[in-house]
Amino acid sequence: MANFVAIQRYESSSESGDEMEIDQQDIQEKKQVRRKIVWIKDNIFSDDNEFQIAIKQEKQWSLYYTSKGHDGIKVHYRCNQVHFRGKQCNAAIISTLSK
Repeated sequence: MANFVAIQRYESSSESGDEMEIDQQDIQEKKQVRRKIVWIKDNIFSDDNEFQIAIKQEKQWSLYYTSKGHDGIKVHYRCNQVHFRGKQCNAAIISTLSK
């Protein structure tokens, strides 16, 4: 059989639980402002190859992401004048490819 010994109840001298609650209240998060995007139809290309050539000649656009929807495949390009992980430029291009 195991022998158990009774010990005195421990009480902390500091109120660390209350301090943690105060610290959480003092932290304020910055609100991130979302970009408002206004799309303008600039050029219409007859085929995808013509569009790809125009993008490569400008040397300003990088592939960002591709999405598939009921209206076709949308390829999003971002301005590569800024770093990928930094705040993005407001300029963007979307290429819509019909099914």
